[in-house]
Amino acid sequence: MKKSIRCYFRIRLRLLDSTWRTFSRYSGSFIPGLEYSGVVDALGPPDTTSSPFPSSTIKAGDPVYGFTRFGAYASHLNVPLAYVRPLPSSFSFAQGAAFIVQGLTAWHAMIELGNLKKGQTVLVHSAAGGVGCFALEICAKFQAFPIATIGSETKRAFLQSRFGLNDGQIVVREKEDRKFARQLKDAVRGKSGRNRVGERARGSHEMQEKEDGGFDLILDALGGMYFKEGYKQLARGGRMITFGAADYLSPTDGPNWWKIIPRYLTRPRLDPGDMCAENRGVLGFNLIWLTDKVKELNAELDDMLKIDWNPPHVGATYPFHELPDAVRALQSGLTTGKVVVLLSDEECEGQTALKA
Repeated sequence: MKKSIRCYFRIRLRLLDSTWRTFSRYSGSFIPGLEYSGVVDALGPPDTTSSPFPSSTIKAGDPVYGFTRFGAYASHLNVPLAYVRPLPSSFSFAQGAAFIVQGLTAWHAMIELGNLKKGQTVLVHSAAGGVGCFALEICAKFQAFPIATIGSETKRAFLQSRFGLNDGQIVVREKEDRKFARQLKDAVRGKSGRNRVGERARGSHEMQEKEDGGFDLILDALGGMYFKEGYKQLARGGRMITFGAADYLSPTDGPNWWKIIPRYLTRPRLDPGDMCAENRGVLGFNLIWLTDKVKELNAELDDMLKIDWNPPHVGATYPFHELPDAVRALQSGLTTGKVVVLLSDEECEGQTALKA
């Protein structure tokens, strides 16, 4: 019987992601960072004791991209084959570092958990961010109708130019629950002037359900009041996919306990009995803690890569020694797409100190 092999790559990194939102002064040896792009420096010996991994033709000198369960804020990585892929010729290194985690998060939420179907109405929170951009592209490819929320009016033009959304599909989130609830109702009912997809093709009963119900699928990485009001407007059979709680975060280096504690104590609570009566569902996940499901997650990644994706939007790049500034830019909520960190040759050789 043939034994499966697990090869390790040593990758010299060129670009790193800036997914890690909470920046503080850690003690110990913890290294954040989830995704990267770079060039294969060397291929290690096979490990014949490991579980099966996909075959690969990647060799030393090849440009690649991938993701790892932490550790990517570094100049070099030793990583297994499982989550490394050849960098597409149409992608820059920066775009490669902006692809897998955001894309696979959106894919897992919408396709694997959300069971997205053609013609469904999808609410995408933080739609101008890395995951949000992929979610909108998935909506386009699966012919679903997106309604996008953003935290700032300054991001409206970006969504309109990149994804062709009209004003009625874009919601600049209000901070007060009743106002936000009204925004969602207006958007899904078409009072902002949007052209409802498939309206003429639907029967009157189904259209009435859409008017009274709401969203078939919601992608929520905000939590708090936004989760609560979104859940109320799920259609019958609708699904809320939650994968974050940005509403609890603070745009500072440390936690703002005066903000976190009251929001935690008043966080939404759901009654399973009510969920059954309402025919609504909530599913949560964290991609980081799915990386040990190598077979399943690789199958999803391979399915995702069969699609002809547009190169991801990189909203800003920073040199590695300014990595804390990159994280703070992400915390500000003012960026679009992905924030990427660039490693120079000097930084790869450890000749540049990290800025505080």
